[in-house]
Amino acid sequence: MTPQQARALLGLAGPFDREELRRAFRSRMGRLHPDVNRNRGASDDAMALIEARRVLDGLEAPDPVEADEADEAGPEVPSRREGAQSGRPVDPDAEPRRAWPLGSSVMVAAPPDETALWLVDAAYRLGAVTFQDLEAGLVEATVEFVGGPTVILTLTTQGRAMGNEGLACTEVFVSMEAWSTPPRPELPDAGAVAELVAHHVRHAASDLAP
Repeated sequence: MTPQQARALLGLAGPFDREELRRAFRSRMGRLHPDVNRNRGASDDAMALIEARRVLDGLEAPDPVEADEADEAGPEVPSRREGAQSGRPVDPDAEPRRAWPLGSSVMVAAPPDETALWLVDAAYRLGAVTFQDLEAGLVEATVEFVGGPTVILTLTTQGRAMGNEGLACTEVFVSMEAWSTPPRPELPDAGAVAELVAHHVRHAASDLAP
């Protein structure tokens, strides 16, 4: 998708900042999200909006140099000790009940189809999405950790489960494979990566909520 196509999809004709991009995205997602739009192809429309926002995010930000440097840097390598605090602190304003780590999995307080949309958006925030199958609940992304390995991150919905306080949830299994030839580097801690994924799922849930 080109920036011009993304602008047209989001209705952004002139200069814009991050907040204007966010408002345009949320306004259109509120009409096209599969939860409110029962037309065939609603998931494809929602995915197109996610892609449009990804294309435009940071394009005309107040400090494009800073945004570019952040994009190039990628996520920090998390460790079990540091977890989500390693450069990606949990947003206290996010809704923690929407996603939280459980071992090497992530529990998401949403049905599988909505969880799949959130996972795609979260994967874009972490790296480059290389494969997605919303019906199968499968998302793969190549993620390059700062000072660490590049991995193929696979996020797979495992169906319904019961979460904290009896909440009906979708469990997401998080797995990694090193993207390199032997000798393969040591992978980041799986539990800490699950914390990182949960953090971005919470942000995706907030942005994609209709």
